[in-house]
Amino acid sequence: MVSWRGDPLYVDPGAVFNGQVAGNASVNDALQLSGTESGGAAITLGTQFTGFRNLDFDRGATWTVDVARGAAPASGMIVQGFATGDTIDLTNLTPFQAAAKFNPTTHVLNAGGDGTLNFLSGDFADAYFVFNSDGGTGTDVTLAVGSGISTTVKSTVTLGSTAHPSPLTITATGIITPSTAGATGVFSNIGGGAGASASTGTGGGLGLNIQKAATLTNNGSITGGTGCNGSAGVGGAGANLLAGTLTNTGSLKGGAGGNGSGSAGGAGGAGVMLNGGSLINAGTIGGGAGGTGATSGAAGDAVKFGSAVSTLIVDPNAVFDGQVVASSAVKDVLEVVSTQAGGTAVTLGTQFTNFGTLDFASGARWTVDATKADLTSHPLTIDGFALGDKLDITNLGASGATASFDSKTHVLTITGTTTIELQFNSAFSGKHFALKADGHGGTYVELQSGAAATLAAEGHDLMNFVDDEHRALIDTGRSLFGAEGLGSGLVLHAEPVLAALGGHDLASHMLMEHGALAAHVMLK
Repeated sequence: MVSWRGDPLYVDPGAVFNGQVAGNASVNDALQLSGTESGGAAITLGTQFTGFRNLDFDRGATWTVDVARGAAPASGMIVQGFATGDTIDLTNLTPFQAAAKFNPTTHVLNAGGDGTLNFLSGDFADAYFVFNSDGGTGTDVTLAVGSGISTTVKSTVTLGSTAHPSPLTITATGIITPSTAGATGVFSNIGGGAGASASTGTGGGLGLNIQKAATLTNNGSITGGTGCNGSAGVGGAGANLLAGTLTNTGSLKGGAGGNGSGSAGGAGGAGVMLNGGSLINAGTIGGGAGGTGATSGAAGDAVKFGSAVSTLIVDPNAVFDGQVVASSAVKDVLEVVSTQAGGTAVTLGTQFTNFGTLDFASGARWTVDATKADLTSHPLTIDGFALGDKLDITNLGASGATASFDSKTHVLTITGTTTIELQFNSAFSGKHFALKADGHGGTYVELQSGAAATLAAEGHDLMNFVDDEHRALIDTGRSLFGAEGLGSGLVLHAEPVLAALGGHDLASHMLMEHGALAAHVMLK
């Protein structure tokens, strides 16, 4: 047995101890580790190594130290130099127990009768403590760079605090599940602004509450709290975003409404309440289910916008389970990026409503559906529209539709069974608009390269199915459109062959029934 009073015991990586190593806590004996642990004796505080008051990791040391029951004296063991790469294995505490006993502000782990570990010094400024299973009944305590949660936390996590500064990482094993009814899971009060208190009462709590400008990414699962049963409380929103940017690559879901007792069920919570800031969805966002009762509660919206202008950015594989409801009072922005793939189709006027701006990001290739009712009741500004993009007006027939583009105001006016005006953000030099049947009773609005087609250029196609008096239109060589966009259209002159038309009407659908022309033909 090795024993002494007051002097440190230096342990090199290959050191072997055959017997007990007994320190004296009353004189602050220290165990000091250097280098990288290798084939020597394992350090097992509380079994082979006892009575130490100090555990020191030299700079650059990389060791795993086991701490058994009673290893740390009640007065506390001081741990110095603990850094990334070092591990303390608490052999008798689960990750949840260890995290609950740890004070992230003072870095003290008070295990009660099992003693206290005081992490007095170390490189903690840009790191956070991680509590993971050691593969048995214990917990490995390590440091990771940044700020994060790696185990179950039963209370609200406030971003911007000493314990959880922004940015915050929630690891694959991290769980935030407040035990207080209606409490918020993650609350952001970054920048010193006073945040609203957590949701209380019969409604479910918020999963995530972002009050000030922050940048967060969720690649896990965040769900609002379930409304109380009996009183049919409403479900809490998965996230409440008032500022900053929230990127979702995982799952955000509103809480389910509570069940009613002789009354209507509670409404489900929104997946995201968006009232300022930007939401990027590359995962799944869904509203909570309505509760049961005399009548069922309404399902929650996937995304519900507030009164502040907000932006929703949709990645190709984004999924929305529920309505996406912008505010008709402001010009909320819907932005599509990259190349459309297997996510939820964007359908303005049905699932996606009340947007003021549709933005095609640089390089985006999307077909966005819209109803004519939505486009007339909520005038739409379209930014970034380019070759390969399409706006499909799903219930506006292409037959008989005409269009005219004003290169000065950048307004495209489409006239069919109703008149629609689309405000674009620029002119389109070297391109022109075309209206084409979408094959399902609607009309594609798209760009094509070059100036608009002339009748002469379309001549040989038209000759296949028009009679002699209509061929005169082709022989004139008159252009249907100006050089940029859709110009003033075709002017009928008093050539004898045209006079032979007499009282016959000449409609645009006559020229497109066989697909020779798009529906943008205009006659004056």
